[in-house]
Amino acid sequence: MSNFRLKMVVMPILKWLLAIFIFAGFFTYGMFQGGFVSWFLFYGVAALFIISCLIPFISLVGLKSSRRISIEETESGSVFDVSITLSKPWFIPFFYYEVIDTAPHSIKKEKNKTIFFFSFAKEMTFSYEASASKRGVYHFNETQIIAHDLFGLFWLKRKMKEETLLLVYPPYYLIQNPQYLFDNVKLAKRFKKGNDDHSIAGVRPYVNGDRMSRIDWKRSAGVAGLLTKEFETDQNEEVTLIVYPMIVRSEQEREWFEASVIDAASLASTFIRVKAHVLLCTYNQGGWKKTQIEERSWKRGLRDLAQVEPLASTIDLPMPPLNAGDSGIIVLALPFMTDHILQLVKTLINQRVDLHVIVAKPIEQEYQEEMKRIGAQQFEPIYMRRRADYA
Repeated sequence: MSNFRLKMVVMPILKWLLAIFIFAGFFTYGMFQGGFVSWFLFYGVAALFIISCLIPFISLVGLKSSRRISIEETESGSVFDVSITLSKPWFIPFFYYEVIDTAPHSIKKEKNKTIFFFSFAKEMTFSYEASASKRGVYHFNETQIIAHDLFGLFWLKRKMKEETLLLVYPPYYLIQNPQYLFDNVKLAKRFKKGNDDHSIAGVRPYVNGDRMSRIDWKRSAGVAGLLTKEFETDQNEEVTLIVYPMIVRSEQEREWFEASVIDAASLASTFIRVKAHVLLCTYNQGGWKKTQIEERSWKRGLRDLAQVEPLASTIDLPMPPLNAGDSGIIVLALPFMTDHILQLVKTLINQRVDLHVIVAKPIEQEYQEEMKRIGAQQFEPIYMRRRADYA
């Protein structure tokens, strides 16, 4: 048993032994000394002890707690404030409350507990700083409130359930070599020029995520619904970014999975920088989700990436959400290469899609040779270790 646990067990016993010794002393004094004063001391101490033990029960009546996080969504590594507020009826007495906010294990926090001493205030608040080093959805579920007696002999604990969600985005960085991903397509010119020169080829029905600047207002006036302008290079500049889910069996594989999400976020921000049309495909809760993202809707893509999780071992590996005749560039973001993934790449190449593969873990020699044989295009990004703040 550690010294801390030993102290936690021994200290309450010593306190109760001391209390019993004090009661025995006053009782003995009353028995031998007699008189009003000696018995008054004994009964006064007894009454004070009983009231002190009852106060923790009373002090939890009508007690409520609430939690507020300074931001509902944040980026990986950012610092945020968590505030805990206790409210109680003004007439309810207490000696002191010990308040402990239970934060998720992966949240870094300091001083997430405090003590409130006797006060007539109806509300008491304390705050602490925390940060999340990893992306994901974090659940703050409960706050523990411990009501103590006057002498530290007796306490009651209550767990206040209140769920507060925090969404943490994955980090993303500038990519130095995006042009090598598109050497044989028209989009490579856009990475060099950074312009938006197009010729209008037609119109199509508006879909959620289309830019307002591309709506054809004149033609939309005569039909039911909005129409979006189609450009000659749209088909060649459509990018479908697929974050492929996989089964994670070790901590190392989990790190590669997280690296693949960072790859996807960095690629998406790079595409958005040159105003490419990006369709982000993520797999979560048993199904694929497709999100059209651009500069103004970039946070929607980050929310999807924040919620991506590895597959459970009982779930079959899903096929990417591609349809026959899909054009444009398909980018498959992977944590590592396996035989199943290699077969998937073969299947996609046989469908004559313009497929590019980015793998977080360095690919083994045998897989590299097979990828070259089937004509798979692998992209290895070169990162600038600073944030892509333009997105």
